Amino acid sequence: MKIIDVPRHGAAALGDGLAVATHTVARWTRSSTAAGPPATGGARAHVEVLRRLGGHLTRAFLGGRFTADDGTETRFEVGVSGFDTLDHGDAPTFRGALVSRPLIIGLPADLAPGALAGLAGGPPLPPGTLTVDQAAFDLMYSSAPAFAQAGAALRAALGAAVAGADPESAVCAVVAGW
Repeated sequence: MKIIDVPRHGAAALGDGLAVATHTVARWTRSSTAAGPPATGGARAHVEVLRRLGGHLTRAFLGGRFTADDGTETRFEVGVSGFDTLDHGDAPTFRGALVSRPLIIGLPADLAPGALAGLAGGPPLPPGTLTVDQAAFDLMYSSAPAFAQAGAALRAALGAAVAGADPESAVCAVVAGW
């Protein structure tokens, strides 16, 4: 995992998207936008974001893949867990790269709209599908806005990778904009 720290803005950890926080999907939430120039192939990545707001942290983790196609839209699919933030039961946890406090694997229904908003915003991606199949949250420090930031960072990383650009630079630009 590559750590990207932008002083006075926040940090992100960028990884190759291998199964770190795969969760059981109870339902999918979807959106689409007009596509940009076409590309071929696909990419996979995961991001963990951390933003420091005074003495408060916000955290979120998303992972997924982009698969290009020959359509006219970019589709976004976010896998939602079958629980809410305070109703996670005994969901498994893992330690993120940015803070030692464990993240709970899954994407609660109340946080999913933030993830979808972050994915669907920003400059056009090529025609294809961006699917989020990994997610994790912090019971105290995650929120829909934190997942919107993670969605924007994941979108930037995958968009850069598909375009043959540097995903790390793309994520750094997103974090610098916070």
